Amino acid sequence: MENKKSSNLGKKILPIVIIGVLVLGGVGAVATPHNTANTDSKINRDTNALLFDDEFEVEITGGIGVHLIIRNVGDVDVFGVEFDITITGGILGMINDHYDGIISSIPFGSEFSLGIPVFGFGPIEITATVEENTITARGFVMFLFVFILS
Repeated sequence: MENKKSSNLGKKILPIVIIGVLVLGGVGAVATPHNTANTDSKINRDTNALLFDDEFEVEITGGIGVHLIIRNVGDVDVFGVEFDITITGGILGMINDHYDGIISSIPFGSEFSLGIPVFGFGPIEITATVEENTITARGFVMFLFVFILS
């Protein structure tokens, strides 16, 4: 009889765990950016994004996939903004994604957001470079859901 109770307990816990993962994955998390290229940058405490040269704020967030957000916080429109993002890790190093491109323009006061689908399981490292300024974040991917840890 004790064996049936323990199997029923497992049937009740599994749906709770799945719902918890879905809720947490949908909420997402924000990276604590680490500057590796430009020592003049600073963290905007309101958005938790890295501010480069009083021109760009760059933020990496999680949720369903990885999201790179580039905000133009300067006084003028910017044109030809180059970006590069690399996501590596997972169990057995199976996640190895790289995206790059040029954003034609970001009007002042606007933002550009890029969503990158990621599928796998395990710890990941995300490195984003925008106009020669680099930030990194560490996270954990669980199937489609990405949790940013630092």
